[in-house]
Amino acid sequence: MRKKGFQGSELKIGFWRALKAYTILNFDNFMKDIKDVDVIALNWLNKIPFEHWFRLMFDYQIKVENVTNNIAQSFNSWVRKYRSLQIVILA
Repeated sequence: MRKKGFQGSELKIGFWRALKAYTILNFDNFMKDIKDVDVIALNWLNKIPFEHWFRLMFDYQIKVENVTNNIAQSFNSWVRKYRSLQIVILA
């Protein structure tokens, strides 16, 4: 938020509390706190889809894809030079 010109410890604390809220009720209360500090910051946050930054809106079924993806990318970069070889040559 600092990069967008919103500063202040109260605003930062309110943002992090809203970000980490586990219930809609807590989220709404923290968003009200942000509104009390800076209405423009609240309007800016409301323009960003909640599933991009609000914990409760995250998809919990996606948990380890990144780790698997990193392993696959490492393996692929390791075998890249051998991909064009015939199977007989690899043995």
